[in-house]
Amino acid sequence: MENKKVKVEVCHGASCFVAGSKIMQELSEIVPKKYGNKIELETCNCLGLCSIHWEKRKAPYVKVDADVINEATTEKVLNIIDEKLTAKAT
Repeated sequence: MENKKVKVEVCHGASCFVAGSKIMQELSEIVPKKYGNKIELETCNCLGLCSIHWEKRKAPYVKVDADVINEATTEKVLNIIDEKLTAKAT
């Protein structure tokens, strides 16, 4: 049985884009080199999470499979990807 790819969605809604516009650029450079074809990396117009967490303003958001990372950084996203791939390998 083939392992599914880890899906990474970077929110590009206005708040997330302003707060973390460099994340997608950094991930698009790092992910293919580090993980090959094990990751599906894409942007989405908006994950809609700012309206849920408006009082906390935790943008930017990135979704890795079903896990939401708030105040996302490239390092946080890569750590979650590593955890997901390790879990899928066992």
